[in-house]
Amino acid sequence: MLRSRRRIVANQNIKFALTNYIRNLSSHEVSTALRPFYFLVHPDLFGKHPEAREQNEISLKTLKNYVDSLVVERKQPNPKNVTFFIKPRTVEEKEKTILRSVKISLRDTSVRSTVTTILKQASLPTGYVDKLPKEKDDVDKVENLFKYDYDEERRDPGSGFSATDTRQPFPDWLASNIDKARSRFAECEPIRLETERMQGEVCYNFQLKDIIWDCGWDTLNRRGAIEAFNYLATQHAQIQEKLVGRNLLFGRRSGITVKGDIILYSGDVRTNWLNVISNAGKSDDLLKFLPLYERAVSQSLLGIRLVQSSDDTTLIEEYRTRLRKVVTSISDFKRRNKFPESWGSDLSELEMCVESDACSLMLSPRGVLMIPASTPGFLLVQFITESMTRAKQKRKEHESLLQEENRLISSCMNELGLIELDKEDCITAAEMIHCCRAMLDRVKRLRHLTHGSHLIVTSYYMVKSDGIICVPWDLKFGDDTERNQYSAEKRLALP
Repeated sequence: MLRSRRRIVANQNIKFALTNYIRNLSSHEVSTALRPFYFLVHPDLFGKHPEAREQNEISLKTLKNYVDSLVVERKQPNPKNVTFFIKPRTVEEKEKTILRSVKISLRDTSVRSTVTTILKQASLPTGYVDKLPKEKDDVDKVENLFKYDYDEERRDPGSGFSATDTRQPFPDWLASNIDKARSRFAECEPIRLETERMQGEVCYNFQLKDIIWDCGWDTLNRRGAIEAFNYLATQHAQIQEKLVGRNLLFGRRSGITVKGDIILYSGDVRTNWLNVISNAGKSDDLLKFLPLYERAVSQSLLGIRLVQSSDDTTLIEEYRTRLRKVVTSISDFKRRNKFPESWGSDLSELEMCVESDACSLMLSPRGVLMIPASTPGFLLVQFITESMTRAKQKRKEHESLLQEENRLISSCMNELGLIELDKEDCITAAEMIHCCRAMLDRVKRLRHLTHGSHLIVTSYYMVKSDGIICVPWDLKFGDDTERNQYSAEKRLALP
């Protein structure tokens, strides 16, 4: 019996030794591979959910001990089963009140298989791990593969592209900059998680809906703003009841928005923050009268529907002033003229948004008439007349575009192993769809480079100080797929 048990133990040790003869992943590679997973389950991300945070803290400690035993101690740990709650990523998940959970079985004897199992059971891609060399002799070969998956198609380094030239192929640029991005991201990772933890705790302690950033700050500045707000709200208990049920925005000015949310500017002294929050009750009284002003504009334009700006930072008093201007302009027009007969008796199918004077008179991608508040009545009527048909068409198109955009963003995050995929406000749904499709068509080339990254789709290339990667929406690849698409589009454009 004893001899049999010894034989089993010996066989296990031999098996463990053979699996470790294959090249082990380094601590850095393991950290990079598991980064998307950590940013789904890290306890600091669950400040609003204390129970989920406690569960994930226990499970993450168990998982780290298991992985460390394989990577550092080179020992075979005992099998473990752990359960994690998952941070909501998609729009649908964020709307649910119950967090999704996942069970992970840790039984593998090698680092590579353990990391792969963790990623698979969390529904994350394993492309980054699959690209890592499996044998020590393959390291030099794979280093070249990691840089370029398509040597025959890549441009010569001396082709004249600058570091930020948007004409250069995206895989080339990413291969040249990913190490810098990962290094910066890893340096800021503790601060990022600490900021997430503080955000969650502030929301939970003061019953805020959420904390929203509309200022382009990096991770370090965000943490400073959260600390300052937390100190202010803790020291002045009288303002805490005014925070309940609101969103807190950090932007480029301070006040109460048309949605009743609090917006604070980091450049303000804390006394101004205190005044804004203290006077939130008075602003709420003004907010009650806004529907009356909107109704006045709607009725003056045959029932046209008024929608508020997508800019969450519009202040109440500013918006009320805009509505007054539009009512005055329409009243002046109606004293001397009549509306065009083509309007009929009802414009309720149209949507209009009253913007600041700096806005252009235009039709938005989702079919909304964007009207500067100072637009003269005759020009407003003329614009509505010319845009009615196109506005209705764009509204129908936008609804389908929005659904497709959300689906593709979710697919990109899953397939490319991204922590986050965001876009700047200036990027339209159609542009975002174009960008996502281009990346998804080349998943095999990009996955090992994008894994564990945070991408922002904009109009330029840049690696931010905290490791976030900015890329243009019209990515260039210089491959056969792109050339074929260009040829097809050119043929369609011919008469």
